[in-house]
Amino acid sequence: MGRELMFEVITVDEARKIIAESWHPGDTVQTVPLLDAWGTVAAEDIKAAENVPGFARATMDGYAVNAEDTFGASEAMPAYLTLVGEVPMGTSPERALGIDETMAVATGSALPEGANAVVMLEQTTKIDDRTVAVYRPVAPGENVMGKGEDVRQGQVVIRRGTVIRAQEMGVLASLGITTVKTYAPLRVGIVSTGNELVPPAQKPAPGQVRDSNSYMLYGLVREAGAQPRIYQLVPDEEAVYKETVRQAVAENDVVLVSGGSSVGTRDLTLKVLQDLGKLLFHGVAIKPGKPTLAAVVQHGQKESLIVGLPGHPVSAFVTFRQIVAPLLKRRVKEKLPEAVVWGELVKNVPSQAGREEHVRVRLVEQDGKVLVEPVFGKSGMLTTLTGAHGIVTVPLEAQGIAAGTRVPVKLFKEM
Repeated sequence: MGRELMFEVITVDEARKIIAESWHPGDTVQTVPLLDAWGTVAAEDIKAAENVPGFARATMDGYAVNAEDTFGASEAMPAYLTLVGEVPMGTSPERALGIDETMAVATGSALPEGANAVVMLEQTTKIDDRTVAVYRPVAPGENVMGKGEDVRQGQVVIRRGTVIRAQEMGVLASLGITTVKTYAPLRVGIVSTGNELVPPAQKPAPGQVRDSNSYMLYGLVREAGAQPRIYQLVPDEEAVYKETVRQAVAENDVVLVSGGSSVGTRDLTLKVLQDLGKLLFHGVAIKPGKPTLAAVVQHGQKESLIVGLPGHPVSAFVTFRQIVAPLLKRRVKEKLPEAVVWGELVKNVPSQAGREEHVRVRLVEQDGKVLVEPVFGKSGMLTTLTGAHGIVTVPLEAQGIAAGTRVPVKLFKEM
């Protein structure tokens, strides 16, 4: 089934579009405690049932006043106000202010009725227990947060499709909202293949290497807001391979199979994907990552996506970020652009027209300029990722980028 798709290379955009049009996992909504909502995606608009703050309050230490009573005040001719009390934090004012009266307040204190501003403490002098001199006029609303100024009752504070971050958690807590309806994270199974692989805790024998892709992909899946699960290492044996992938498909929305996607007599991913489901494509015009492939498997009422990633770690990393991560974030309605830094390329980056190349780079600040240094290395070298700050993309039609060119760097690590 679908063998004619083998290595009919398509673009990255085409790969994303084909998967998006072919894979429909559906959405499951869950209600989670607020403390468990970080990183999830809101499944509904959330409205405020009350105002925040629920009362007018001071934003400075000082004295609550009616602003008109301070008009004309100066160092030479201060306004003298009668001190009629104070408003301790967490309490309600005992009385309203009359003409030329004031109350002492701290940052966060409620304002008494009749007050519409706060004079900062350093702009006053307490003459005695009953008199305060004000040396500067204040305008109505100055140093005050009005009732409902932060959040108005009935306002939509979080829209469906918003990723809930620390900021959103704070807003929800301020409104007394302690549970949130969110989309259940997509489940992603991770299967690494190859006779040469051993678990990280095991010392490799000659010809063997430790499995690093499973752990790298686990972290990438978490970063994308999905729920990863690592399966057993799979040798190049078709029966074991197929059974492991079949189990992962039954238990997950997405299965990432690392290794076995290139042309070779011992590569089984293509055959297994064709046997289990409908092959969508095999071959993407991206470097590193050309042999990437994908299939959709229908089981019962559910559709699962299988993506065959190259075995080389850098290839798997780049392909995941370019093709898989956007799919896992599909519920997010307001996608922010990737963090980008512009800098000057310090070396030529050769490339071949007809493929989109993603070059690892390191950023260096020198004489007030940002310099972009390519991190060259084979796609099996993990340290070319740990030593890089981001990626420079050579467009599909370009034959490289010349030194001295200003280029955008998509960051995946702080400088």
